[in-house]
Amino acid sequence: MRIVAASIVVFFCLIPFPGMAGDYVRTSEHFAIGGSPEYARPVDKLTMLAEEVREELCQLIDPCFVDRVSVRIAGSSEQFQEEQPGRVHIDWASGIAYPSRNLILLRIDNAYGLGLVQTFRHEVSHIALDHASGGRAPRWFSEGLAIMQAGEDILARFEQVSGAVLWKNLMPFEKLARSFPSSAHLRHLAYSQSALFMVYLKQEIGSAGISGIIRKQGEGLPIENAFYEVTGRNMSDFEREWKSSLESGSNFWVKLRDNWWLWTLMSLLFIFAGIKRMLSIRRRRRALAEEDWDDDEEVCCEFDQQIN
Repeated sequence: MRIVAASIVVFFCLIPFPGMAGDYVRTSEHFAIGGSPEYARPVDKLTMLAEEVREELCQLIDPCFVDRVSVRIAGSSEQFQEEQPGRVHIDWASGIAYPSRNLILLRIDNAYGLGLVQTFRHEVSHIALDHASGGRAPRWFSEGLAIMQAGEDILARFEQVSGAVLWKNLMPFEKLARSFPSSAHLRHLAYSQSALFMVYLKQEIGSAGISGIIRKQGEGLPIENAFYEVTGRNMSDFEREWKSSLESGSNFWVKLRDNWWLWTLMSLLFIFAGIKRMLSIRRRRRALAEEDWDDDEEVCCEFDQQIN
């Protein structure tokens, strides 16, 4: 679809848009955003914010992409899957970025807790990082950075990671370099791990350090070498210290885990005491049945007070 017009910041221009005939499309310098005419308002909103989002995200990711990115808003899960190129279709995501195609797909019927603008920020971060790193950034780095840049709720992810720390179920980042697990639980844990580790890295090496690592990857270095070139330390050192900080911050839960047998023994003692009392009550009931009714009222009343 080709549309011609012009203005200063938001303008129409010659651009192929991977949508359907009759789509409502708006373009800015680096984005072409469209969807069905019924989604004109969200299309307009994203278009007005798009260049500002790009500029903000690219303060950390440099050099930034210059080619125009097509953004398609889908109105349902079915349409979202139909718009996805290739043979593998994803139904659980609220947005997908295809950096090699300069394409972003968004769901407007988002049932996963993120707003449309926040999801847009997340996916633009993927596009920008892939361009700046030459596609060399590992999956955990890309997702962690996108979550952080989108302003998603980091604290909400801490609970799941704390549980993984408690039971020593954290996944090594080297296993999250190419892809995330297919299991929903492990996939969510992978996202949470990546986000918290990225926040930790920003605290430790600052925005300049993260930008430097991205730049070094763009120059052709793998992530481990990029870490060492920028920080003078191995990435594994940061990962180990991050895990240590999580464990020390969860001492109470670690103690509970380490004393599991003690808690189990206490629970068994309570159960044993309950069974013993129940047997005692049954014996007393049998004794009551064998006694004369003249004495039963006093004994019965005492018995009722004991079990109430």
